[in-house]
Amino acid sequence: MEDRLAQRAKNRIFVHIPYKDRGKYLRRLIGLGINAELYFSAADLDGLRNDELESVRDALRSSGLECTVHGPYMDLCPGSPDPKIAAASKERISQGIDVASVLGAKLIVTHSGFDRRRYGDIVDEWLERSVAFWEEMASAARAEGLKIAVENTFDDGPDPLCRLVEALDPETLGFCLDVGHLNLFGRRSLDEWFESVRGRLWEVHLHDNFGETDEHLAIGEGSIDFAHLFALLSRLDEQPILTIEAHDEARVRRSLEALARLKQEVVLREDA
Repeated sequence: MEDRLAQRAKNRIFVHIPYKDRGKYLRRLIGLGINAELYFSAADLDGLRNDELESVRDALRSSGLECTVHGPYMDLCPGSPDPKIAAASKERISQGIDVASVLGAKLIVTHSGFDRRRYGDIVDEWLERSVAFWEEMASAARAEGLKIAVENTFDDGPDPLCRLVEALDPETLGFCLDVGHLNLFGRRSLDEWFESVRGRLWEVHLHDNFGETDEHLAIGEGSIDFAHLFALLSRLDEQPILTIEAHDEARVRRSLEALARLKQEVVLREDA
């Protein structure tokens, strides 16, 4: 019974690691029986070799594990009014989709590029450009059997991210709720966010902070109410992927311990 429950828990738990650090961390994750979310920077994408990607894919598959991909995001803005910025964003995110396809990933996480400080006065124009951009990306993802989860970053509330996702294919585009970013940049409650995204919530990024900087602390070591988050998650019919984004090995290990305690109720509910 305990082994089965533990395996069900692990099937939804991923740990975020930069692709450039795979040599250091991937085997450790495999040894723990935990899935990987691989982050690809621009430098990673420019230096990729398919044989290395295939080696990573095969190592995970042979261990019965899966991966997701965190696509590039630095300086990208799919809804930019500058066509050259939008074109560069398209190139990079398309590369991320290609990588996810080679890896046989379940899903790719992306950023919308929305920042109210820049686009607050032209939200509708940003949204129109963004919908057109993501429709094209969704078509490419569908062709590879891949889903896209758009992550909240600088968003102070669920809109206009929800307006963007809800305008797109519900089978291909969903949400990645980053609770660390919500605690830092959000001005709406976790309950409000959760209610807005719950119908298409495919992944949750788990890390902690004190609401001042994006510290990527271990779960429970900042000011985020994770017990409340997991109470909300327990009400879902389908559980999202849970990805730990604590930014060093010790924090990841402490997060896994905290997550095992927090997830018990959810796993038991699923088994009932």
